[in-house]
Amino acid sequence: MSKANWAKVQPSSGSGNATVNVSSDAPNTGRNKRSTTLTITAANVTPVSVAVNQAGKPQYVDAQDTATAAKAGANVTISGKSNAKTLTFSIGTSGNTLKPTLPAKYTAAGVETANGGGNYRRPWSKRRV
Repeated sequence: MSKANWAKVQPSSGSGNATVNVSSDAPNTGRNKRSTTLTITAANVTPVSVAVNQAGKPQYVDAQDTATAAKAGANVTISGKSNAKTLTFSIGTSGNTLKPTLPAKYTAAGVETANGGGNYRRPWSKRRV
């Protein structure tokens, strides 16, 4: 029986009519589904292939709820985690002039990457046209 290593098949062999269960002890931590083909073989018959998919982890952002500066002009660091490919930052309410400063580099999954910089937007506010 051929399959990806993450797919666990029970029973792995047998005879007669049976139900085959496919599970995984290894959660899919990626955002995209992963797939394998389960091929079942028996003597004197054509092998049967079955597509098996495991859904990816939903996109998430986990960050602290609040941050406070000790005084005017002080820096505030907000830490968090996400598996999103792109993040958009906005701060405050309508008319706020705060602008986040993003670090030059960040580390994700042990890989250091240069930040695109400037990936922020101000919340919508009334504007003269």
